[in-house]
Amino acid sequence: MTRAEIAAELIEAARDLKPIAAFSSRGETFSLAEAYEIQWLLVEDRVRRGERLVGVKVGLTSEAKQRQLGLKEPVYGWLTEPMVLRSPAEVDLERQIHPRVEPEIGFLLGEGLRVKSVFPAFELVDSRYEAFKFGMADVIADNTSASGVVMGEMRPDRFDLPSVRCSLRVNGAEVATATGADVLGDPKRALGWVVEQARDAGRPLRAGMIVLSGSLTDFVPLRPGDLVEANFGDLGAVSARGRD
Repeated sequence: MTRAEIAAELIEAARDLKPIAAFSSRGETFSLAEAYEIQWLLVEDRVRRGERLVGVKVGLTSEAKQRQLGLKEPVYGWLTEPMVLRSPAEVDLERQIHPRVEPEIGFLLGEGLRVKSVFPAFELVDSRYEAFKFGMADVIADNTSASGVVMGEMRPDRFDLPSVRCSLRVNGAEVATATGADVLGDPKRALGWVVEQARDAGRPLRAGMIVLSGSLTDFVPLRPGDLVEANFGDLGAVSARGRD
């Protein structure tokens, strides 16, 4: 299959909410570099439909997960304006296939790509592949399963981010805890990495864009009626509820 054909299948799956078999499971092979080019075809399709690029998300920021998958670095995908929700958010599950949420520390970029603000966030994750199963090239091509972001309140960049503690709760019950150090030792390392990657790809980030630095915990499913909350202490909190 050509890059354009792979991108067209992913675009159709997202539009029709009908998951497809991962390309790797069908014997289709392409490099990670080719996967990022396919990813960009998806982004260009969104831009042609009037969406505006607002930032990026970083994934696979856990060193343990990288070792498990045999990778030496994270991955990234792109965010557009319609993907952004404000906390407390209601997530329309009718526009998702098999949604998950994961807590992250986000950055707002200022002039010179310096950090202007930090904020608590959820990334909304929704693979276009059947049973949420895929290889690395598959998931990169699928814009790293990006579906959206729930943004909490912006704060000045005055936090010791590695020591920020996150408590993740589903319907009031704590299901996971983590600290900012679980993201490559410091979420700003993920930020620096993706700034370089985007620049090297010829698609540099700009002031005013947001960056999600990677999940502090494993994701959790988002089901109808579920209330998922993440408390980051002084950094603030973020919440999302699933809606049919």
